[in-house]
Amino acid sequence: MGLEVEIVPKNYNQFEVNISDVENSEFLNNKQKDYAINLLKAVEDNNFSELVQIKKSFKEDVIAYPELRIFNSGIALIEATQNYMNTNGAFGKNDCLHAAMVGGVMAGVYGMISGAITGGLSGLVIGGALTGGILAVPAGGAGAIVGATIEGFFGFVGGAILGYIGYLIFG
Repeated sequence: MGLEVEIVPKNYNQFEVNISDVENSEFLNNKQKDYAINLLKAVEDNNFSELVQIKKSFKEDVIAYPELRIFNSGIALIEATQNYMNTNGAFGKNDCLHAAMVGGVMAGVYGMISGAITGGLSGLVIGGALTGGILAVPAGGAGAIVGATIEGFFGFVGGAILGYIGYLIFG
C-alpha cells in the first residue's frame, strides 16, 4: 500500500501574499512596490544572497526615499542574520541554527509585506471611518508601518521556531 503525504503543498504561502496583492495595493507607492516585489521574489526563491543585495541597495535608497522605512524591520532581520554569520562563521546547511535563522528571516520578510498590506488597509478603513475620510491615507500609511513591524517580528519568531523544530524532526 503506497501512501504519499504532502506535508507542505508546493508554492504554499502562509501569509497569503502574492505579487498581484502588492501591485494592486493603493497605499504603497511605486518604489515601495518595487522593493516589496523584489523581497517576495527572493524569499520565494529561498535566495538569502539576493536578500543581502536588496539590503545593500536599501541602505542607499532609504536616504533618498524615506517612505522605504516601512521595510526597516525586515531589512534589520536580514542584517542581523548576516552579521551573525559574519561574526560566528557561516553555519552549515545541516545545522539547527541555520534552519531556524533562514526560516525566521524568510517568514519575517513575508510577514513584513503581509503586515504592510493588511495594516495599511485596516488603517485606511478605520482612519476613513473615524475622520470622515480626511485622514484615511495618513492612517493607512501608519497602519502599514505598524503592521509591517509587528507581523515581521512575529513572522520571524514563528519561522525560526518552525525551522528549528522542523530540523529536529526531519534533519
